[in-house]
Amino acid sequence: MMLKHGEIIAALTAGQKQELAASLRAFSPDRVPEGIRPFRCADISLAGGETFPSFRALANSWNAALVGEVCGALARQCAGGEAALLFVPPVTVGAIPGGDAVSEDPCLIGAYAAEISSAVRGAGALPCFRFLPDEKNAALLDGVPEPRAVYDYFLAALAYLPREGLAAVLPAPGEKENPNMAEARRALLGAVREGGVALCENAAGREAAALAEGCVLADGDAAGLEASGEDVTDEAADRAIGLSEFVHAARETAAKPGDTAEDAARRAAEECIVLLSNTGSILPLREGSSVAVLGAAGEEFCAALEGAGLRCAGFAPGYAPERERSDELIPPACELAAKADAAVVFLSGTGAAEELPANRLALLAEAARANPNLIAVIPPQDPCSVSFRVGVAALLVAGIESAESRAALAGVLAGTVSPGGRLAASRYDDAAGYFGSLLNGKEEGSFRIGEFVGYRRDEAEQTPAAYPFGHGLGYSEFEYSQLKILYSAAEVTVRNVGGRDAYEVVQLYVGKADSALPRPKKELKGFKKIFLRAGESATVSFPLSPSAFAVRSGGNSVTEGGVYEVSVGASSADIRLKTTMLAAGEMLERGGDDASFYLRNRSNVLAGNYTLGRVVQVPPRGKKMLSAGKTLVLISVLSALFIALLHFAGAVSLFNTDVFFSLILLFVCPALLIAGAVLFIVGKRRRRAAKASAPIVSDGCPAETVCAGGEKSYEELFDEAFGRERKTEERPAASASKQLGADESAAYIDPSYTIRGAESELAACCAARGISLGESGTRSLLAAFCASRLIFAEVSSAKYLPALAQALGDFFGSGGYYDDVSAYTQPADLFGAVRKEEGAQTEAARAAEYAAEKKHAVCAAVLGGVLLPPETLLGCVAGSFAATPGAEGALPPNVWLVCGAEAGSMPAAGEALAEESCRIRLDIAGTAAAEGHPVRALNYYQLLRLARKCTKEFLLDEDACWKKADRLEKAAAKASPSTFRFGNRLWLKTERYSSVLLALGAEQGEAFDDAVAACILPVLYSAGKECLPEAEKELDEASFPECRKQLDGYGV
Repeated sequence: MMLKHGEIIAALTAGQKQELAASLRAFSPDRVPEGIRPFRCADISLAGGETFPSFRALANSWNAALVGEVCGALARQCAGGEAALLFVPPVTVGAIPGGDAVSEDPCLIGAYAAEISSAVRGAGALPCFRFLPDEKNAALLDGVPEPRAVYDYFLAALAYLPREGLAAVLPAPGEKENPNMAEARRALLGAVREGGVALCENAAGREAAALAEGCVLADGDAAGLEASGEDVTDEAADRAIGLSEFVHAARETAAKPGDTAEDAARRAAEECIVLLSNTGSILPLREGSSVAVLGAAGEEFCAALEGAGLRCAGFAPGYAPERERSDELIPPACELAAKADAAVVFLSGTGAAEELPANRLALLAEAARANPNLIAVIPPQDPCSVSFRVGVAALLVAGIESAESRAALAGVLAGTVSPGGRLAASRYDDAAGYFGSLLNGKEEGSFRIGEFVGYRRDEAEQTPAAYPFGHGLGYSEFEYSQLKILYSAAEVTVRNVGGRDAYEVVQLYVGKADSALPRPKKELKGFKKIFLRAGESATVSFPLSPSAFAVRSGGNSVTEGGVYEVSVGASSADIRLKTTMLAAGEMLERGGDDASFYLRNRSNVLAGNYTLGRVVQVPPRGKKMLSAGKTLVLISVLSALFIALLHFAGAVSLFNTDVFFSLILLFVCPALLIAGAVLFIVGKRRRRAAKASAPIVSDGCPAETVCAGGEKSYEELFDEAFGRERKTEERPAASASKQLGADESAAYIDPSYTIRGAESELAACCAARGISLGESGTRSLLAAFCASRLIFAEVSSAKYLPALAQALGDFFGSGGYYDDVSAYTQPADLFGAVRKEEGAQTEAARAAEYAAEKKHAVCAAVLGGVLLPPETLLGCVAGSFAATPGAEGALPPNVWLVCGAEAGSMPAAGEALAEESCRIRLDIAGTAAAEGHPVRALNYYQLLRLARKCTKEFLLDEDACWKKADRLEKAAAKASPSTFRFGNRLWLKTERYSSVLLALGAEQGEAFDDAVAACILPVLYSAGKECLPEAEKELDEASFPECRKQLDGYGV
């Protein structure tokens, strides 16, 4: 047995070694054995007294440096110039309010932990951190192992702290410990052993188990070690002496104190006040306003009002804190409130996530009637429900324990202090119901908690909090602009556009919608608190290190490669700007549970199209025929009834003088009735046949695992989703029309312009530039422009691509844009960067800028010589083609990209881009340049109008074509059933592409063949090569010549 302090241990008696091993009390100056340096122990979270805000209030400051400064001042106060081990506030994520944790976000907690560690060490003391959740938060831990939740949340602060000399305290091990708590203990002990020390508290009676883990006992009993062997006691005493060495090493690195404690207390008090609501901008109050002070804790606030330039109209308790009812105190309080310009009521709850006691709510209701200018103040340590918010004019979160806190709150009411706090944890109208349902559902096994804590769960379940994480108002307005991704940093410009100087907390969130693992929609990855004068602006930069994209997978922290959404805003719910970026990393495999296993389900739809019952995929075949039949039958019956009514009323004489009405009744009405009946019967049979042959997507889930409403079939879900997709596709034109104005956008529509005219114009523009696409090439290119904004073109010769770009510029009247990207060997920002070798803006970027300025123009950028995978080449804009048009970070909706390469060299797109794009073959040939002629430029609104018109008037036959598409999907699903299914966007794209070809004169089979080759086969290839051989069996060479060429190109 090797001991670091063997000589010291050898000189101790058995009793002294047991005392050192059992408790830190043995290191006090009056008890420590000779030769061992003493130190004191204290908890700085209990030392603030009447000077500093509580740590729960400080967490709302969102100023990590200020939190560290306050903790440094408290550390100096506790240490008193001596060596000291100081227990700092817990740095765990709060899954449920009312425990020790102060925030629901690991990034915020981690930033605080780093500053606390630095400040306490700077004060000459050793900080001791609590990482594991307390009993209240531990109740929400899942009963099955969730390693990602353990590492990413409960141990998140570890990543922000130095490992050398790290001291951590953890509770004594239990006999039947939660598996996630046990995993957290193992991970924490492993991290601390790298160069620190682990302490165990509340270890009385469990000393042996704690020592077996290698801990130092903080408050054990020496008698509990008598049964332990001498070796165990010696090792425990050796570790305890090592802790003393760490404490004294920290003392030797003490730094000089900075600002005075009084200054830190004042700034902390001002910056942690959160203004939750301010109806009618009642705050700040006018100078000299009289204020009635209500609430048992507010008596000392009157003096602070006078110091801020306001008048105190008097004080009345209004309620008895220790009682549920105290109605006799309400009338005097209301009488006082009625006489004042405004009333402030200080509320105190029970310290639990529940409604305020009845006497507080009764006071609020009556006081609001007496004075509508009612301002409510709740303490930061009370996570009460805030359903009463609708009855007050303003609501704040603020403490008034110290004189500095009372002065700061009075300054906020008077407007001399800007409210600078933001919520470190969400607030709910029904906190008890919200967290009660989490506990009940977890215990019943309906869902798991996992990483979905706080705002991450609220966004995933679409159940917004009353006041979300990061929320907080001020007395000014801020404008966000110019969000950029610059190498490994995000940058945004913030401007104070209001009339007052104010604080703003700029928050950066990162999310990955297509992650292979169940992850929150977005997570906080950075924040900066700034103070701007009225009219002042500042550029805020956030580093984007690999840790910002890291996720726990396979026992390690890895970066998942792909496109991420980066957003900035004023809270988790108030996002101002968004963009996307491409992060290099590993491609993780999908597996295990999806997000539905972690979410409370408020309907029968758990995830995607998964319901309680069996789900089948039934496309809407035959629905139009069924609807038409019903309409004809209804018209015939109503017409016959109307004519009969006229006859009996004497208005007409059937079968006598009124031959016209007689003929309608005898011939037209029966004909309509028969036609309608036939259509109805045939449509009904087709619907039944479609349902009978529809593939089963899911067998459902046991009804007892989820509370659900009435079940929806896949047919209903499919139709609803299909309708939403159609609306999404029409949104860009509607959005742009609003920006231009209805009259101006209508001016761009020429009703006489047809799709055949557009074909002729495109062919003429190509001829004028000395190239020919052939009849099929022109049709395919025009159909692709109508179907998708991203086109991959395999060309016979790449040398003609610049001429194609010029021809498209002539055709759309927006200028030609061509970039040769054959030399690109790594991700390139085509839309934000410059070519380093030329110092010029890319043509693609020029196209995007022109499109943003000229919303009526179609800007088609041609990228020639594409060799990189499309996702890599397009970089951060790859997600623009699937994003909601107009969303922050997306390309303008009137930008099209044509990626060209010679046949055989075009890389295949990934699954996401394949579903959004068209892949066509163009046999470009050089010709003598034809004489130019005036061209009617095809503008954006005209193009959308033509695409919609073709879709309405020209449709593929259901039996001859769409059923073949269904069989094609089923055949491909046999090879890859777990990963493949046609999405709604693919159906829409195929429908638009084929409709344009039909409108241009193509036969049904020809149009379907080209549409499958351009739209469906690339998706099958991206889903896995194993899908293609099965699909090939459904594509005979006689009926699908274009598809066979495409399959040959894929090597099938």
